Parts: sequence; structure tokens; C-alpha cells
Amino acid sequence: NVETYTTLITDNAPAIGVGPREPSDYDLAETVNAGLDYWTDVSHLRLEDTLAVKDSRKFGLGWLHVYHDSEDKAQPHKVVCIPPDRCAPDPDCTVSSWYADGPAYVTYRYKAQVGDLKRAYSKKLPYEQEWDEFDASVGADFDTQLIDDDESASISAAKTAWVTEVWTRDPKRIEFRDELAGAEIGGKEKSMPRGRVIVCAGGLVLADAENPYEHARPPFVPIFCYPESHRFNPKGDIEVTLATNVFYNRVLQLVYDGTVRAGGQIILENPDLVLSAEGVTNAPVQKVPVKDVHNAVKTLQLPGPPRHMDGLMERLKLDADDAVGIHDESRGQTKPGNRTALETEYRAQADQTRVRLAGRLHVMALKEVYALALSNMRQFAGWEFFLRISGEGTRPGT
Repeated sequence: NVETYTTLITDNAPAIGVGPREPSDYDLAETVNAGLDYWTDVSHLRLEDTLAVKDSRKFGLGWLHVYHDSEDKAQPHKVVCIPPDRCAPDPDCTVSSWYADGPAYVTYRYKAQVGDLKRAYSKKLPYEQEWDEFDASVGADFDTQLIDDDESASISAAKTAWVTEVWTRDPKRIEFRDELAGAEIGGKEKSMPRGRVIVCAGGLVLADAENPYEHARPPFVPIFCYPESHRFNPKGDIEVTLATNVFYNRVLQLVYDGTVRAGGQIILENPDLVLSAEGVTNAPVQKVPVKDVHNAVKTLQLPGPPRHMDGLMERLKLDADDAVGIHDESRGQTKPGNRTALETEYRAQADQTRVRLAGRLHVMALKEVYALALSNMRQFAGWEFFLRISGEGTRPGT
């Protein structure tokens, strides 16, 4: 079911394009679309998007991280799929509030080498901290590879440590006063209008600065499976079907125990033929001495379950499928026999409805991905990236 829906959603992924607002914008829109098409290929967006969609079908939520890597000169505009348990918004965030007002904060955890952290944050640490205080064992309880207690805190650069990033709004305000046309004006403004980013690792605060992106949003895009009101983490296909399948298997076991195993077998023994009951075991091959091998013992098999039990179990399975909207067509299975056209249409329509819902959510996520990427391209490369891709930059006078 997960593979089926993942293929249906990603194989029909929509194409994102930029349209002109007026006739004079046609050349500009064509240039931007050429740049976005190129970025879609070189960033492997389709692969990362497929992985995120598969995470959403399995766990209910998938994440895409859209960021700028200044060290990669060839392709600095990145998009990668990150594990669902590494990124989380504030507890009060819901699906609707994510797109309306945005989360109050988002936390992102990942592992990085200590040497890379020192190079990235080689400047003086905030709050009068020193690198000698770095302890890579902080946060190691979240990992299976724990650091030994007797190992020194000042570990080598090849060791890894957990890093936590907090992307949050900055509620602080600063007062300002100025003079305009001979009149004194004043007020309050945000100290960090684009938001605040706090990076922690090894028990130290490595950075505490303003959001580096002009779009002023966390660089993470969620892909939802079945969104629910008043909560952020929805259910996935596995969670939806697992409880029903567990209940179905349990009932089948009770039915089987009550109709088959309760009766078992009846063994008829002839005492005159000297059959030792102690000599009979449950071993697969046994040697039992008797006087007459033809008449020593006889086994009677009790009648099997009645035929209506098979129909009851099949009906129970169909009811369980109907409870979650999953049918044989969803699993790619077919059964022999005649079915009415209306029944087949209803079942096919149920699957198409699920795919259409997932498609709408997929479009919302892709639009946000392209919006963040387009903002990063404009911020860090200007229009040079688009002009170079479309070939406009080679013309005289451009």
C-alpha cells in the first residue's frame, strides 16, 4: 500500500512554473523557469521528494530541508529528505497554523564531525564560551554509539557530536529614536526581523544570530499524509491499517481456537495389544513396541469448522478493509468472480480520492519548496544563476 501510493503520487508530480504578470514579463518568466527546471535536475529534487513522500505514507509526515551551502560552489542550493524524527515544530503548531502564521519555533537535530563544527564556527563563541569546554557526549544518549565514560571530553576532530538547531521567532524589541523634518520620532522594532537561529552542540551555544535567509522562514517543508485538525503529526497508512489488522488477526485466532483446536483428536487404544502410553511422545519419528501393528491404536479426527465460519472470517476481513478504506484494488490484487460495475466503481473511486487528497498536499509542499529555493537563488546569487542557465548572460549588453 505504501509503495502503491508513493508511486501514484510522485509519478504524477506537478510541474511548477512562474507566469508573467504582464506582457513585458514573458522573457523574465521564461528565464526563471529555465533556471528552476535546471535546479530540479541537478538538486535531485525528484529523488528527495520521493523519499519524503514515502516517509509520509509510512510515518504520517515527511520532511524536506531546503538550504544554501556556501562551500559547494557548483551547486549551493540544496534540498534533502531528512528523517521525520529529527525535525519538530512547537507543540501548539497544527497543520493549518504552519501554512497560516508559521510555527513559533522548529528544532532540527543532526550529527556532525567536531572538526567541521570548529571550522564552521571558528570565530569567537557567544556568551564567553571556549572550545575547551566542548563535550561530544552531550546528547549521546539519543544515539546507539555512546562515548565511553573514561574518554576525554576534548575528542578528536573525526568524532561526531549531536547538533541542535532552533529556528524561532524573536520576540525582542529594541527602542529607536530619530529626527525627521525637525521632529523627533521614536518607537520599537524587532531586534531580529527575520527570526533567530540558535545552534547548540557539545554543551555549548555555537551560534545565536538572525535567520540568514531573507524569506524569514525555517528552511523545512513538511509533507503530510492524512492531515488532522488541531494537531501537526498525522497518521500514516501503516498506523491507519495496523490496528485494524491486529484486531482482525486476533479475532481469527479466537475463531480458530474455538472451532478447531478445542476439539483436537480422539485416540482409541486397545489394551489387549500392550501399547505403552509412556512410550508415545510428540517426536516426529518414534519406535513403539506393540503385538499387532494393524490394530494397536486408532485416531479419530473431529469434524472441521462449519462452512459458515469461512464466510464469517471473510466478511470480517472485508469489514476491516472498509473501516480504513483499503480494498483488494489498493493492494493490486484481484479475485475471481463476477462483480457489479457499481461495486468496482465505488472501490476505484475510494482509491482515487485518497490519491487526489495526497496530490493536493503534495502540490502545497512543492510550492513551498520552490518558493524557498527561488528566494535563496535570488538572495545568494542574484539573477546571475538564471541568466547563466538560460544563456541570456552571453548576449551583448546583458
